[in-house]
Amino acid sequence: MEINEREYFKVKRQRLNITLKEVAEHAKCDVSYLSKYERGKYQPSIRIIEKYKEYIDSQGN
Repeated sequence: MEINEREYFKVKRQRLNITLKEVAEHAKCDVSYLSKYERGKYQPSIRIIEKYKEYIDSQGN
């Protein structure tokens, strides 16, 4: 089974016990935006996606 990048970061966030609230604070956006993004219901701006990935990657090191 192949997962896409969005699913990869969702699983990584969950494994690191990072809340959507933490990521939203870093990305300066609503938790609901990120929740919809993780569920594939919304495509936020590239800036928000980059901040989302940046935060998760920084916590995993």
